[in-house]
Amino acid sequence: MGKMEWVDQISNVINANAELAPLIIFALLGISGFNLPIPEDIVIFTAAGLGLEHPTLVWPLFYSLFLGALCGDLICYSLGRYFGPKLANVAWFSSMLAPHRIEKVGQFYTRYGAFTLVVGRFIPFGVRNALLIAAGLGRMPVHRFFFADLVAVGLSTGGYYLLYLKYGAQALSFVQNNQVFVLTAAGVVVFLIIATRRTKTN
Repeated sequence: MGKMEWVDQISNVINANAELAPLIIFALLGISGFNLPIPEDIVIFTAAGLGLEHPTLVWPLFYSLFLGALCGDLICYSLGRYFGPKLANVAWFSSMLAPHRIEKVGQFYTRYGAFTLVVGRFIPFGVRNALLIAAGLGRMPVHRFFFADLVAVGLSTGGYYLLYLKYGAQALSFVQNNQVFVLTAAGVVVFLIIATRRTKTN
């Protein structure tokens, strides 16, 4: 099955089971933490479309997206924290955990700390999961990871959901075709937060 067929299957399953859609979405985003190729942006867009058709599901779908993404991130972090470098010997994770990639991610964490997660949430699947696993590998305190990821998921998943609810397919197309712009915007937000914190500290 090709990538596009897999994406279509996900959308079809969600749309064909409106009443169960929140549970399906929660499960899909949760298991994506095991590095499964589940396109989060398509899941969010599908949920938004379903919310427009079924207004009573708008908030249940939002909660399922938010909690599912958060659980998926926690699974990814836990894999790195509790299994560590051994994951690099597993074919499913080896390419994502190449030494040069982990070293680069480590540099970002050293320089920007937990704010790396905020920007990382806007980066497509492979890099995002590498950031999450690296947080576990680096033994980032659980409470620090949780609260940083709570903010990151709220900004990315929640932001995209509201954007897709408002502008539909045009918004999805813009996000997919303008990743540099999206990352730049996320980077500016993080920079402003860091600058504000340093100003208060001084």
